[in-house]
Amino acid sequence: MANPKKRLTIKQQKLIQGIVAGKTQRQAARDAGYVGPSADVNASKILNKPHVMCETRRVMEEAGFTLPALLQDLDRLRHAKKPIAATIINRPGKTKGQRDANSRTTDFIEVDDNATQIKALDMAFTLRDDYPNKINKTELTGPGGRPLFQLDDDLKALIERAVNGEKSEA
Repeated sequence: MANPKKRLTIKQQKLIQGIVAGKTQRQAARDAGYVGPSADVNASKILNKPHVMCETRRVMEEAGFTLPALLQDLDRLRHAKKPIAATIINRPGKTKGQRDANSRTTDFIEVDDNATQIKALDMAFTLRDDYPNKINKTELTGPGGRPLFQLDDDLKALIERAVNGEKSEA
């Protein structure tokens, strides 16, 4: 268990603020004052210390990265859509005012953005250090086997494809 009374150094505080602000670990480490080619490695070691992890979670929750907020965003992002261009071929006699037998038009349609959906899940669980360690048929479990939330079939399939490194179906 982390010692909540152990104080963070100024560099550690700056590192945490950089991470929460969305910087990469490397950039946050350099901005916090860690130098040299090992800045990224040192930052990783520091971020894995129990008292730093505790403070990182506290700062993240203060910034709005709470589990309910992330789940709300996940719910929105797991249904992310993207526009694509589609060519529509008009059949003869089916469209008023068409110029020739097989005229074509281009229109935009929305389709599932599976890459965004998978990345959103991955990022949210990684940021909270709640990455699921086990997927079963009814629920997703986190550290200690505690259920995180119930999943519908579409989300379970999406997570299983991501975990197995499979390409999403378009």
